[in-house]
Amino acid sequence: MKEEEKRKQNDQINTLYEQAHGLLRSKKWRNALDKIVEIRKLDEHFPDTDGIAEKAKKELEREEQEAERQNKLAAMYADAVRLLKEEKYQEALDKWQEVKTIDQKYPDRQWVQRTAKRRLAQKGYFEKKKPTKLPAKPRKIILIISLSGLILLGFIGVFIYTNQPPILSKCLYVNNNPLLMESKLSSFPVFVDGKTTYPAEWADAQCYQLYLAEWTGQDCTGIKNVASTWYVKNNEQKIYFLVRIPKTYIVPNGVSLAYFYPYPYVNSWQHSDTMSFGDGKPLDEYGWDGQTWRDDTSDGGTMDTRAKSTQADQYYWYEFSKPLDSGDVHDWSWKAGDKVGTDITGNLMIGSWGNLPAGGGSTFVCRYIQLLLEK
Repeated sequence: MKEEEKRKQNDQINTLYEQAHGLLRSKKWRNALDKIVEIRKLDEHFPDTDGIAEKAKKELEREEQEAERQNKLAAMYADAVRLLKEEKYQEALDKWQEVKTIDQKYPDRQWVQRTAKRRLAQKGYFEKKKPTKLPAKPRKIILIISLSGLILLGFIGVFIYTNQPPILSKCLYVNNNPLLMESKLSSFPVFVDGKTTYPAEWADAQCYQLYLAEWTGQDCTGIKNVASTWYVKNNEQKIYFLVRIPKTYIVPNGVSLAYFYPYPYVNSWQHSDTMSFGDGKPLDEYGWDGQTWRDDTSDGGTMDTRAKSTQADQYYWYEFSKPLDSGDVHDWSWKAGDKVGTDITGNLMIGSWGNLPAGGGSTFVCRYIQLLLEK
């Protein structure tokens, strides 16, 4: 029996290693690393003779460095666009030149250089010569044509910009319990639509890669078997999450952030609050009794959660937002600068529930976290 078990284990390891090879060839570095992790769970001394893990890590590091470079360029370019809108044309032009110094091929999608040069030239001309005043009707026609052209150019620019690949921040790999997450202070707006609406939407968020653990019936200390990626940030009024779960691990029915407070725990939690996405819609609930939640609006509260989900080829995506302090008596009351969560102000739990792939049954997976709200 031992020999048969060993043979089956070796067959499984060989299959996983072949899959890791295929993922490496397809440039799916993260998935290749996940396969090596699965192998190491079966045999912690497995020799990665082809160096798949090392190659994948190097490529991930290269991509992360490139992402950091693109984040820096995106922030500089955003400054150039802001200066242009503030009619600081020379400063906008100087900032654009800084971008060009780093990347000669960086696209000027908002036409900073052309617009700034034209406006500077026009400004110099009109200071020297007063333009001839046109009759009212021709002036109106020219104004309408000019505005129509600008609107059309704006739509074209927005279309080109929003169809660029997303710029996502570098991820940290965390395994401690509870997990410490830092919510970065954000200057980029978020459109809660379940995806990265424009390239830099989540560029200034903090990213964490972690495994969610099976719920044991008492806490989140079971087998850590569901990979997930969590982007988090705040703007001093709201907390924002973008969550990614690979389809190979679970078929989620929902994802949630739940808060049980105040600390310390005495017999039972006095209050509880959650923002989640389940049954195809956002949920704002409170009053966990060990089996069910209650909807905030059922007892004089308000619906404050914004959430949406989408699917890609390999992942489920969830996007959330909720006020730090909505004023709703059922909701948590936080402020920028607070550190909240497990063993500090209460228990803070992230989790997902759904079905395991290939008919593996239903499951709930979770982790306890501490959350630092940057200000």
